[in-house]
Amino acid sequence: MIDIHLHPKLARINQIVAIPTLIMEFSPPARRFIGNLSETNGISAGLDLIKKDKIAL
Repeated sequence: MIDIHLHPKLARINQIVAIPTLIMEFSPPARRFIGNLSETNGISAGLDLIKKDKIAL
């Protein structure tokens, strides 16, 4: 976790223009989730932690 108030250079390097932002870099392709991160099912599916067909809309 990076506090962009303490490390603004890291925000520029990673092209973070909105907060909160979650960046998943460990398994290509890199994925970015920007804004309200309270929808955990959608984020979990986006990170391939659960199958996308298991999401209740």
